[in-house]
Amino acid sequence: MEEMKTKMKTDKKTNNKNNKVTNVVDEAFAIYILKLRKDSKLTQKEFADLINVSDRTISKWENGLSVPDLLHIRNISKAFGVSPNSIVLEKMSFRDYIRIFIKLIKKLSRILFNNIFKCIFIILFVLLIIFFLNNYNTVNIYSLTYSSDNITLENSYFIKTSNRNLLLINNINIDYINYEIDEIDLELYTQLNGDKIIIYKDDTLNDITISELNSYSDKLTRDVIKAMRKNLYLTIKTTDLSGNEYTYECTINLKEYFRNDKLIYFGNSKDKDNNVTNYIKNYDNSLTVNFNDNTFNNFVDSTVNLHNKTIDENVIDKDALSNLGYEYDSYNDYYFKSDGDKNITFQPKHSSIMINYKCDSINYNISYYYKKNKIEVETYSTANILLSKYKYTIENNVLDCLYGECQNYEDDINYILGKYQEILTIL
Repeated sequence: MEEMKTKMKTDKKTNNKNNKVTNVVDEAFAIYILKLRKDSKLTQKEFADLINVSDRTISKWENGLSVPDLLHIRNISKAFGVSPNSIVLEKMSFRDYIRIFIKLIKKLSRILFNNIFKCIFIILFVLLIIFFLNNYNTVNIYSLTYSSDNITLENSYFIKTSNRNLLLINNINIDYINYEIDEIDLELYTQLNGDKIIIYKDDTLNDITISELNSYSDKLTRDVIKAMRKNLYLTIKTTDLSGNEYTYECTINLKEYFRNDKLIYFGNSKDKDNNVTNYIKNYDNSLTVNFNDNTFNNFVDSTVNLHNKTIDENVIDKDALSNLGYEYDSYNDYYFKSDGDKNITFQPKHSSIMINYKCDSINYNISYYYKKNKIEVETYSTANILLSKYKYTIENNVLDCLYGECQNYEDDINYILGKYQEILTIL
């Protein structure tokens, strides 16, 4: 009897011990199954449908009340891409992580492939936005207008870009003077906080060109550019041969000509953009055109003589010029005449001959500076808009196209050289 009681107690302790071990195993498996489902973001119903069991069965597994059989373990392994061993051992191996990673990559690839056009559109749109933000209003071009009784300027611009600033003042002249200039003192300046800031200084009337990088700006700093928009002045002081001094003032205004603050340009804006772009491009890198050998057949001999003989401005035979049809303007001190539709002006004090005429609604201005052996031609529309500009250097027989399309230049150059040859012959 005592032996039976002792055996019953022993069996009871053994059963309790086995139940505790089973509960521990079931609890560990329950935690693993719950984590597997949560990581996959599935409900118990979705999990159950995936492996063909009821959601009640899933609930029992996650609460540790039961464990799946071998068939269900295989289904779970296949559905979640993990090995059966990992389910039995309640932890994933390194291979399981690799499988999950590959599965994730395949899923992302399918998503990208199914939305490839959307992705391309989004990428292009982002690139367009970046390009627009980086280039918006990065080019500002101002034409320089002037106010003066004696000083004249032509084709002058201030170009401000994101990385470079360029100031161009061309063809500076002093009109209506009746003396020979001995010395010149030219200053281009602005006013900044009441102080005079000299931007450019020279002892000639040569064209002004200032080009600076924004990161290494010396004269065209941000503050100076801001002041230039409000006030910009050009002062020219001259001295004649007798030592008399003369001062000429010119106020320069910056008028906005173009800025790239639009995605699309239409009509005149587009034309203006193209013209300015051509001007800047051709200014930095002139389009050089060499004439053929027979271009100036009519004046080959005379152009050779032009280099060896010049006109003495102090000795002008008025009667000889009168015989050629020139009249003298004593107030402006120059000679002029009409040759058909062309108006010719001979200015000895400026060492130049100028011809103006109109053809097909286009105004032509031709200037020959015989001391410099240089011819300049400009064409304008009836609205006084510059259409083209070029320079021809006689010595090297080269044409530099500075703006627009330079066409039909032979007739203009031959004509003005012929008129100069007539004057040179009688003087």
